[in-house]
Amino acid sequence: MKKLIVFLLILTTISFTACGVKDQPVTDSTAESSVKGNEEASSLSETETSFSSETEAPSSEINTPKEPVITQINHYVLTPADLHYLTDAKMDAYKNAMDAIFAHESEVQLTDSYDDNLSVLGYLQESPYTFILSSYQITPDHKGMTFEYAYSAEECEQMLNKIDQEYLTLMNETITEDMTDLEKVLAIYKYFAQRISYDYDWAEALNMSDDKYLFPDIVIYQALQNNKGVCHTYTYLCQFAFQQLGIECERASADMQNSDSSHMWPLIWLDGTAFHIDPTWDDTGLGVSLRYFGLTDEENIDRGLVSNWYCNIDSALDIACTDTRFVSWRDIIDYNLIGNHQMEVTREDGTVEIIDLTQYQ
Repeated sequence: MKKLIVFLLILTTISFTACGVKDQPVTDSTAESSVKGNEEASSLSETETSFSSETEAPSSEINTPKEPVITQINHYVLTPADLHYLTDAKMDAYKNAMDAIFAHESEVQLTDSYDDNLSVLGYLQESPYTFILSSYQITPDHKGMTFEYAYSAEECEQMLNKIDQEYLTLMNETITEDMTDLEKVLAIYKYFAQRISYDYDWAEALNMSDDKYLFPDIVIYQALQNNKGVCHTYTYLCQFAFQQLGIECERASADMQNSDSSHMWPLIWLDGTAFHIDPTWDDTGLGVSLRYFGLTDEENIDRGLVSNWYCNIDSALDIACTDTRFVSWRDIIDYNLIGNHQMEVTREDGTVEIIDLTQYQ
């Protein structure tokens, strides 16, 4: 059983390895100037009991809705790959497991199906909340799961509430009910690209280490504490927000051409059409560009990634990102959503214009 658990954990962390020192090619003067804070990353132990960020989150440029868009965070969201094989029994078992974790319980009964319970184990590995666990495994009778916690019940409650409150604030300050899915994605994209600073020290330390595992707490909780991270940090933060809004998103990854580094980015679906988006590389330090938003597969290769990118969906190579509707955005170096389905953009030549986003639905 221990070998099985280790194998599953390794699978979920393959794409976390060696993000590289912001492995972005220098394509123009804007990219050359995108050197962000090289401050020393705070350790987890330094942030376990501190819940205030030194860096203020960017203020939204859209007025707060009179009524909250979301009043409660969904703890049970799953990826499109997981949803493809989901059954009612698996979902009920997953909810029971998550509820037990939030209650700081040491054991929970799941189903009589060992295969279903293995699926639940995989779902937990995708959750941003299970960083509070030091270990979890299926019981010897294969009908339940046991949990060991890395923190006290009080500390766990504070940390989990921190994540929920951060996302509730984000949703209700940034998203309005009249937004289209494209506008919601653009709002979340800019929010995290502005808020998170690329952690060059952390990336360099990771690449110099023999231990390539990046702990899940660094992915979301730690990033919300320190406002720092690397490519998978941006990806996980955006993915969880998209999931709360009902927007399909998977994590995609690939090796860099002519490099030992790998990279991760969100793969989203808008009205059933798949697009690559990359908030890490669009975080220029001077603004949030759209150079890497809505990329086609061809553009993804042209920017220096190998052609055989990977995500968790079966037959990932059959997912074709061929829609070119966003190609005209490649010279946009900053943007603001201004309401009424419009976006104000600044292009590389300094011109400012208003884009009607309904033309891109």
